[in-house]
Amino acid sequence: MLQKQASSAPADAAAAARRTARFLVPAALALLFLLHAGLREHGRRLPMMSDEGEYACQARLLAEGGVPYRDAFNQKPPMVFFLYRAAFGLFGENEEAPRLLATLFGCATLLALFFLLPGRWGTAPRLCAAASFAVLSTEPMGDFSFAANTEVFLCAWLAFCALWARKAWEGGGTRAALLAGLFAGAGLATKQTALWAALALGACAALHAPRGARARVAAAFALGGALVPAAFAAYFLARGGLPALVEQALRRNLDYAGLLAVPGGARMQLGWFARTLAPQMLFGNWPLLLLALFGLAARPAGEDAPLERLCALWLAAALLGALTGLFLFPHYFLPAAPPLALCAALGVRRLSARLPRAALLIGLLAALYPAAAWSTVYFREGPERVARRLLYPNPLYEARAAADFIRENSAETDRVYVFGSEPQLYFRARRRWATPHIFVYPLTLFPRGMGDAEAELARLREAPPRFLVYSTFPASTLVATAPGRRLEEGVRDLLARRYRPRGWVQALPDGMRDELGKEAPAGTPADALLVYERSR
Repeated sequence: MLQKQASSAPADAAAAARRTARFLVPAALALLFLLHAGLREHGRRLPMMSDEGEYACQARLLAEGGVPYRDAFNQKPPMVFFLYRAAFGLFGENEEAPRLLATLFGCATLLALFFLLPGRWGTAPRLCAAASFAVLSTEPMGDFSFAANTEVFLCAWLAFCALWARKAWEGGGTRAALLAGLFAGAGLATKQTALWAALALGACAALHAPRGARARVAAAFALGGALVPAAFAAYFLARGGLPALVEQALRRNLDYAGLLAVPGGARMQLGWFARTLAPQMLFGNWPLLLLALFGLAARPAGEDAPLERLCALWLAAALLGALTGLFLFPHYFLPAAPPLALCAALGVRRLSARLPRAALLIGLLAALYPAAAWSTVYFREGPERVARRLLYPNPLYEARAAADFIRENSAETDRVYVFGSEPQLYFRARRRWATPHIFVYPLTLFPRGMGDAEAELARLREAPPRFLVYSTFPASTLVATAPGRRLEEGVRDLLARRYRPRGWVQALPDGMRDELGKEAPAGTPADALLVYERSR
């Protein structure tokens, strides 16, 4: 009897441990959801950025029965327009709605990362992967964390693609491969640079599947990857917008991606990255990076080798996507956050073999370190101070002020034109743009020829908008071509002949100077949005 009771004790202890885990793991994930949402709070109330303004305008077009690309220029694939439309349907048509949806997508990403790692690895690596992404993806480096850019949605699509890719090679199942492909296709319909990660994850799914199933898995992944882009192509074909989609999201996007292919262009941008963004990344992430390097240093072996290779290849593909075009903007690196979190989890797993009791603590400290390093921005500074710290002189609050002024002094049927790249102004003012170019980079930075500028000026002369906003922010106009200079001269001429000044709002390091509707001083202030109203 005593022997029977002794033999049942370990089984009882194991059952108790499983019951505890079933309670603690969901509770831990719920806390990580709250942590992620709380750390994104520092940017939730900031005014929209330029990219967000683009997508918001396209979402409004969809709501009104218009057709993106045909009725408003854009270089991004269409998925983000529909996501913004969904955000407005869920949370109301306001500036915060897309960021609330982005928070939900962030929570979905950390959940996918948790389940991507197998249960046999133990709880420590899985929770550390989720915690690392929960914090890493919110870091206040420029526009890296708070804006509802394409990259935050792309992270979720690719995380679920990786999850189903693992299931595909483990079971050799075409259904799992098809689902992985569907998520990869959603990523491709969100941003073009998802191609590199989609290829890496698809290759892992096919090459690690049982030998006899590799062709089926590859074919299912490819089919799934084609379905979402094909559905969008069919939609735009039916609405008469497919030629514009191909022209802008493919051909003109390639023009944009090749801008730095000039002597000294890449060297200049790499120098900027080394001086500014790279030190910020190291400041907040050095413990996580060391943990990831420790995990990647081990040679993949055994039954988990395919998953370890997936982590490394996904990280390499995400970094390749960030380097495409060599612009190196902060948010371009966000898709590297999920695989970096997984690589850190590899380090925690290696630590578990040597320091089983300390591995989870070390992993969580590395994951949470950025929240302490950036605590001033996260927890102490107000929204406007955060905007000035991260993005000055980007005119977030200035565009909001100009938009509110225009809305108060115009009718719903009045049109507006912004010579700059602040399309969020159209959204905030709730006024329609005067031409399909809701930002001017395609006309000033990479036009196809002088005809682009002349056509734009002809539209403005034929139907002058009620308000015209002229930006003196150099980064807002980027006049770097002869057609761009022609457009700038033509807009100035139109202002001199047909418009009267209504004031301006200027960005300053510690705030803004609002002279809208006042007798503004003579001269043209730097870093300002000048507002003009049609006089005749």
